[in-house]
Amino acid sequence: MKKVGALVVFVVLVVVLVLVWGCAEKKPTPTPVTLEVGLKPEPTSAPVEPSPVATKVHLAYPVVLWEHPHGEGRKVELFEDCEDLKEFTFGGITSAVEVPQGVELVLYVQEGFQGEGITLSSGWHELVLYHLESLLTWDNKAFSVAARAVSSQAELETEVVSLYEDPGVDFQGEGLMMFFPEEGRYNLWDLNFGRKASVVKVPASMKVVCYSGKDTLPLGPGIHVLRSYEFGPSSSWEDKIDEIEVVRVK
Repeated sequence: MKKVGALVVFVVLVVVLVLVWGCAEKKPTPTPVTLEVGLKPEPTSAPVEPSPVATKVHLAYPVVLWEHPHGEGRKVELFEDCEDLKEFTFGGITSAVEVPQGVELVLYVQEGFQGEGITLSSGWHELVLYHLESLLTWDNKAFSVAARAVSSQAELETEVVSLYEDPGVDFQGEGLMMFFPEEGRYNLWDLNFGRKASVVKVPASMKVVCYSGKDTLPLGPGIHVLRSYEFGPSSSWEDKIDEIEVVRVK
């Protein structure tokens, strides 16, 4: 009987040892997972670059739109973008454009800056000289305009006062260029340019005062189309300048 009891105790001890050994056996350590915070799966195709957001420009000198070629008819002066020229009753009737220094102007054939466009640099532009893709001209085609500033400082760094006879594209016709002029008053008749100027270009370091008899017209840095400046009740400063005075900006 004692032998049987000892055998039972032995079997129980063996079972206990087996169970303890099984519980104490180490389980395999799982492979750690590293989460890369902020990383996303590689795209299947290259992302499309978003269109740059245009910075709205408020102009010191206005863009001027004219109803008819050569600055004739009604005009509208814009100091910022215009999404719909019909607000000024000017949709689809622009024939000439004057763009101030340091600005590029984009014309669009639709409201809301949509459709075909053309970029105009500073200066005077007769739209009949520019063509759409359809070979029609840009005359009477603009319905919205957007202005953007351009790096034009280099243009005005050169100390040259320029006068032009014709305000057309790229200022055609006779011109007078005064390189590094000293401060003072200049008689344009002595320079064979009396009452010929239609455009005056003034560098950044100067201002110019125009004289016609006793009348004066002060001009700051930039490109100035003189038919935009009134001279009396029914005339402009075009072909009116007898003398100019050059003054350096302090």
